[in-house]
Amino acid sequence: MPLCKTTLTYNHNNKALKNFNSYLIDKKKYLIPNYFKDVSLKYENANPISVNDSDFIKLLDNILDIDSVHTFSTAERKNMNRPYT
Repeated sequence: MPLCKTTLTYNHNNKALKNFNSYLIDKKKYLIPNYFKDVSLKYENANPISVNDSDFIKLLDNILDIDSVHTFSTAERKNMNRPYT
């Protein structure tokens, strides 16, 4: 069992190793076996929870630029409102 904690990290690292070994074999002409070629990736299930349209519109209506100024511990103030989003 790999030491990776999440499925996403496991798949990401396996893809990287598979591609790197393929590069060494195909482009650099190394005579090494690609052990990662036959490793199967784990299933990544998507998050099925979403917000319906009416709730999303309510959320957008409640976003105001008044509450968007954040004060950091260094007393620096930053406006976090982004009207383009």
